[in-house]
Amino acid sequence: EANRSGLSTFMTEQAARENELRGFMMCMSSNNAQGVMTAFNRAGTSFVGAYKNLLENITRNEWGYQGLVMTDWTASEKNPGEHAECILAGNDLIMPGHSGAKKELTAALKSNKISRRDLELAAANVLNVIFTSNVWEIEK
Repeated sequence: EANRSGLSTFMTEQAARENELRGFMMCMSSNNAQGVMTAFNRAGTSFVGAYKNLLENITRNEWGYQGLVMTDWTASEKNPGEHAECILAGNDLIMPGHSGAKKELTAALKSNKISRRDLELAAANVLNVIFTSNVWEIEK
């Protein structure tokens, strides 16, 4: 836990695919996982919660993942200014959703840094998990 927000991992994409990402790929490409949490640290110089190549290009476009992606608890608080980048990168749920995140996302929406469509897509991914879960099953 010590200095986990300061940790930065450097590796080639090939090494990541052959090692660290392999287990995630098996779970996410079959859509057995309905939700994943992004890491607190950085991959190279990019905060993992705002790393579009990983969250959008690899998991959703390449692996076909359809579940929700959420930040680690308070991870985006440690990286001020990155809430909009999290949404643009494919992160659907910023935890714990504090007032600073709301203000930043509202400002980003007003300045056209993010679009209403970006927020709707994130919300749709969250709702899809809720509606396809067993939370709606009623015991008789």
